[in-house]
Amino acid sequence: LDVYSKGFLVHHNVVAGPGEPYLMDSNIILNSGSNHLIYNNTLMPENYWSYAIYDSAPTLSDSGVVVRNNVMRTGAALSCMPGCQDHSLVWDWVSGSPTDPRFTNALIADYSLTAASPAINAGVAIAGITNDTRAGSQTVLGVPDEGAIEYGTTSWVPSTAGDTTAPS
Repeated sequence: LDVYSKGFLVHHNVVAGPGEPYLMDSNIILNSGSNHLIYNNTLMPENYWSYAIYDSAPTLSDSGVVVRNNVMRTGAALSCMPGCQDHSLVWDWVSGSPTDPRFTNALIADYSLTAASPAINAGVAIAGITNDTRAGSQTVLGVPDEGAIEYGTTSWVPSTAGDTTAPS
């Protein structure tokens, strides 16, 4: 999502580095975008100099942008319109802090939530997004969690496992 893009619905994604070490990277760039709906994502930039959501001119031309129910790790500043923190957990990079999402194992990209996560039941209901009752989806059995992976559901974790049969 970049310069003057509009109307994207982005939900239930896990976005994590890598980028260029010690350079500013961003998971999502808004720059004068409009009418984007960014719900229930887990956004983990790789270093302190990077942004979960970057906007070069926050609040000036971001009409209709809604950022809600996300778990975001942010560095030196959250470069996004004030609405970025609407029912979103913004982690300060400090393990054990009140904003630490307490992932199962972020070192192996397992961003599912443990029972101690402050993101559990901290979201807000969003019609068509958080009320999907299919297995592995957000649940209607209470308040939705913040982030891409609802607590207690099966998490997709990247790996090299899979089909090891060579083609014939």
